[in-house]
Amino acid sequence: MTQVVFDTPRGALASRKTITTFYEYAQLDSGEPNTPSSSNTLSNSIPCVSNYPFVMGNQFIKKERKEVTNLLIKYENVFAFLMKDLGRCKTMQFFIDLTDKTPIYRKRHRLSKHEWELIDGRCKEFHEAGFIQASSSDFVTIAIMSTKKDSARLWIEKRMCGDYRPLNLVTPQDKYPMRILEELFDSIGNSNIFTIVDLRQNFNQIVFATKDRKKMAFHGNNKLWEWLVMPFGLKNARVFFQQVMDQVFKRANFLKCYIDDILVHNKGLL
Repeated sequence: MTQVVFDTPRGALASRKTITTFYEYAQLDSGEPNTPSSSNTLSNSIPCVSNYPFVMGNQFIKKERKEVTNLLIKYENVFAFLMKDLGRCKTMQFFIDLTDKTPIYRKRHRLSKHEWELIDGRCKEFHEAGFIQASSSDFVTIAIMSTKKDSARLWIEKRMCGDYRPLNLVTPQDKYPMRILEELFDSIGNSNIFTIVDLRQNFNQIVFATKDRKKMAFHGNNKLWEWLVMPFGLKNARVFFQQVMDQVFKRANFLKCYIDDILVHNKGLL
């Protein structure tokens, strides 16, 4: 199920006189799209805004709720309701240089039945989305289930990722200057209208260099997989993603981004 969550001070959309906060959709691993109402004019056979529930803050009046709904439907092409709908950023490709070229192989370790079921399900989803492919590489790491915050900000959701710590030890650190948050805040001091956008599966939208894919193999359940896109857990992933974002939005003076957190700001009438 996909949720789109809005929370804004009452009247913000109508009057544009107060700060507007927008939390982009949060993907949940369970549930199916809700059946749309009889007034829905869009097809039920394809993923779209009308097929998925979204939550608005209680501050919205009826007119504003309608305006937001119409806005979502108008621009629904910017939402990826399914993982396979995510695009690929081809501005830059991620690659890995190693100080030691000796293949790093880690034996498969013991996991619970539930964890292997989660990994199998996630690998199937990733494969269908074009994120991974079968592998026969000499570089193999183990898959782990790390805990992350769910849509309710609780640390209960499990995210599958590879344990790339041995690989990170022989990976040189990229020397790219990361943004200083205090300077970002200083630069938006004259703005009073803000929109916050959080990207979904941000790293997985970066293409992995073909020559380095073999270095990213990991154990599935009785099968090896390798990444076609940039996974989570690599030493320079955050730095590289910031480089990509800076390149993509280099001419967008109305926008600030720190890794995958995007802030669109503007000065409105007060």
